[in-house]
Amino acid sequence: MRVRARAALVIATAALLGSGTAYAAELPRGPVTAATVASAQAQATAAATASTEADRVKALSAMALDAAKAAAQAAADKAAQTHDPADQAAAADASAKQADANRARFGRTKSERALDEHAKDRAGNLLDQHRIDGGDAS
Repeated sequence: MRVRARAALVIATAALLGSGTAYAAELPRGPVTAATVASAQAQATAAATASTEADRVKALSAMALDAAKAAAQAAADKAAQTHDPADQAAAADASAKQADANRARFGRTKSERALDEHAKDRAGNLLDQHRIDGGDAS
């Protein structure tokens, strides 16, 4: 049993080192100075602020989407009961508002989300690489 575990560990290590994924973090260039640490902290703070703002907007858009869904469902139920053209028009308007809320909530492309996530991770990694209080400072 231990032989299989060791063999799996050796294979996983070889795969990571051979593919370059273990070297994914960008190392700092040049000496570590107060200016480079301050720059890294500023980048990490900006990324954290952007992330917090994105979370706030996400929460607001989720609330708007829930309200739009409820209104669209109520209008659709009324239109189904009465078959009145005015009620059907109101249901169509409510459905359009729900579609707008969906676009606001889920409107970012996958590449935009990936780019923001990459920038946030890079800023955090850069800041972590400049830490001095740990035993392994760069």
